[in-house]
Amino acid sequence: MNDFYSVLTQSIIDRGLRSARDREATYSQARTAMIRRLWSYDPPLTEDEIDARIGQFDLAVDEIESNVVEIFERMPDPEDEPQASAPPPPPPPVVGGYDQATDYAPAFDPGPAETDAYDDGIDGADGYSHPEEPVRPPPPRYEREERNPRERSSLVDLLSTLDVRSMAVEAALNADPDEPEEEPPPAVEPPQDEPPQDEPVMETRALLPVPMNDRRELASYSHSYEEEAVLVEPPPRRAARPAPRPRAPAPQHRPPPPVKTRKRVKPQRQTKPPPREQAPRRAAEPRARQKAPIAGRQLAILIGVVGVLAVALIAVTAYILLPGRSDQPAVATTPATPAVAASSPAGDLPPLTNGTIHRFVLFDGSDPTLFDSDPSNPVRFDGSTARIATSPASAGARAMIGPGLAARLGGHTVNVIVVARIAKENGAANLRFALQSGLAVSYWKTARLTSDFAPISLTWRVPTLRTDPTGDTIIIEPGIPGDGTGTEIKAIVVDVLD
Repeated sequence: MNDFYSVLTQSIIDRGLRSARDREATYSQARTAMIRRLWSYDPPLTEDEIDARIGQFDLAVDEIESNVVEIFERMPDPEDEPQASAPPPPPPPVVGGYDQATDYAPAFDPGPAETDAYDDGIDGADGYSHPEEPVRPPPPRYEREERNPRERSSLVDLLSTLDVRSMAVEAALNADPDEPEEEPPPAVEPPQDEPPQDEPVMETRALLPVPMNDRRELASYSHSYEEEAVLVEPPPRRAARPAPRPRAPAPQHRPPPPVKTRKRVKPQRQTKPPPREQAPRRAAEPRARQKAPIAGRQLAILIGVVGVLAVALIAVTAYILLPGRSDQPAVATTPATPAVAASSPAGDLPPLTNGTIHRFVLFDGSDPTLFDSDPSNPVRFDGSTARIATSPASAGARAMIGPGLAARLGGHTVNVIVVARIAKENGAANLRFALQSGLAVSYWKTARLTSDFAPISLTWRVPTLRTDPTGDTIIIEPGIPGDGTGTEIKAIVVDVLD
């Protein structure tokens, strides 16, 4: 990087960038080129390394700026430099041993010139006076013509030096500081004898990118366009006529091959058909006869399968739409009569609802295993009634309906009747219950309790589709959930209305 800093300093001095603005633009271009070069390393550098190198560049630029300012202060201003005086005119030429200025000098003094008539105010030959014509100054010469050829050549050398400096700065920016310097390739001696060339080769000077500044603009006016660059048009190519393509040979006519004629053989009369023609016909007749019974059998099997499916569909539909009608005598006599006769008098159960087809007694005060509750809130049984209470862990209890009875209740309208009263200890003022069938839950029936047993009824149509194979339940919740109050249940019955 030291070479880069020295090249950058020398380039600024050679270009004469006395303006801080021009130097700042040069530093900005060099800084941008360095950042791009740092980001293009492979393997890439870390952000800390890149920031550190950019910081080193900024410190070096500050040092370069201070050195350049001191150098420019010591150097004289180009405007104050004395202009080179024009060389003295050359002496008169001496031709053939004679001096042109001395040999051809007049031998006598002509004396003062005669005054013209215009100066004395005397009229001319025509008798009129003519005004004196003004003397026009000679046309000014351009600065290009007045410049010395040596100055023009020095400016050209300066431009070429700046081009070389710019290329050195660019090469220093693109060079990798970690890579070792490559040794220059060995010089190759040109061949001694070169073959003569058919066409002359015109040498051209490459146009290098030189930044425009005050000195560059001055130099552009100090030399002609021929010194800046020579644009050479490439020599015209010789119009070479393409070689004619070989033509394809003309097709040769070949005579057609001779046609072989066959001798016609007269067919002989045959009284009997050939056996080969009869064999396929005889084989096709049994196949046609076999296809007919096969098609008839397939049609009969298809008709039988459709019939069986239709009978099965009718049977399933009848079973779904008419469940339990064939078992009316068994259902009516088996559960109801023993339950009423075994443990409770006829007055303990509520009366039948109008339109009741079947009555199922779930609880009559003798089997407390019907109820399901939380272990922290058990159902208490005293021999004829079951006490259901509420607690913080459980809102009440459930009366279970088995899967067999739940299947019979599906698709029917039922009336659930619960006979209950206020519990003797910490009794609840009200009671609510609902019937749940799988995922479907009926509306909640709420009623106020008294000290005497009273029936509370709920009418609802049970869905036909069952979603819970374990059966249905009756949810019973007394009082307010979590207040510890309870109720006493005496009976639970279900009446099927249709």
